[in-house]
Amino acid sequence: MTGLSAFSDPPTFTGAGPHSIAKSGIIAGIPYHLNGNYNLDITADLPGGISYASSTQPVTIDASTTTITANLTVDTPVFWDATNLNSVIATYIGPLSSPVDLYLAVELDSTNWGNILGGIDLSSKSVNLNLLYCTPSVGSPILSSSGVFDPVSSITTGKSYIEEITLPNDATAIAAGASSSNPAFEHFTALTNIKGDNVTDVGGYAFSNLPSLIYADFPEATDIGLAAFENCTNLSGFNLSEATDIGICAFNGCSSLGYADLPKATSIGNQAFQSCSALSTLNLVSVTNIGFDVLSSTGNIPLTITMGNTAPTLDDDIFIYVSPSKTVNVYVPAGATGYGLLPVTYNEPSGFTDNWGNGFRGGGWNGSAMTNFALVNANITVNVAE
Repeated sequence: MTGLSAFSDPPTFTGAGPHSIAKSGIIAGIPYHLNGNYNLDITADLPGGISYASSTQPVTIDASTTTITANLTVDTPVFWDATNLNSVIATYIGPLSSPVDLYLAVELDSTNWGNILGGIDLSSKSVNLNLLYCTPSVGSPILSSSGVFDPVSSITTGKSYIEEITLPNDATAIAAGASSSNPAFEHFTALTNIKGDNVTDVGGYAFSNLPSLIYADFPEATDIGLAAFENCTNLSGFNLSEATDIGICAFNGCSSLGYADLPKATSIGNQAFQSCSALSTLNLVSVTNIGFDVLSSTGNIPLTITMGNTAPTLDDDIFIYVSPSKTVNVYVPAGATGYGLLPVTYNEPSGFTDNWGNGFRGGGWNGSAMTNFALVNANITVNVAE
């Protein structure tokens, strides 16, 4: 990549095309101030080629191809990198969709990222941003050569127009934010969906306090950091099918989350689901330890949890601040051990017996005994069955 720019003074189109734009040099672009979809004939002289972002897929013209036609939305910025661009002929084919699907295939360095966001801001249009084929830049804070994606929380321009993001194939981690009030994705106030096929690590405070977020799709993520989704009050689902470590306060305050499927999670950090008042179903078939206050302040909606063959160890106060009553149904595989003689109900109002069920009600469980009888929440009824 030798350069990137959104043209601030492109040639003017009037009505339907075709219209021809002749550009020379290493950078060229088409107007993004005109509403509409355009069919593009792009011609590059040999040798060399051109790469561009298409509304359907990234396309590259190499030394063996001189002309290509594609549908491209031009109301938002379209960035070109060409060594021998000859001309672009654009024909109007219809109105814009909303939000606009913007596909980019560029090197994600600081300059390019600033130009992308600046162009989106200039267009004032809602955007679904696809960065799938964008590449890392050595020394870049945006997409580093080690695969860390960092949108730079201090940048405010353009982010409020982005509704969906598909992260680059080369992105393997999302940078941590500074705090819950300064998350990595600060200022993405319209973001509803995010997807990263190869992300394995979601940093702490990545999406904290992002109420617009509805769904997160990270199918290869194994580590979910501290407060990564804290106070995402409209988060209703996620794909974290490979996640093993769920950080402290990871989903704290996600009050719209009704179902959480974490089939490979072994460790659930303290307060991970605190104040998840809509939570009704949890899949934790691999869990080995549940931290303190994990399900505190979750209200009285009945909760169904699927656990594994061996009862997990438990920290104290798992259901603190839950009243007046809550029923928790735990389902385990046939032959599971450590839960008691099944089926069993744990609902003693006082004088608590030393067992796993009362440990789950708040008394803690170290694998063989309760750790704090005084913290059992008598408002909780636990039913365990195969």
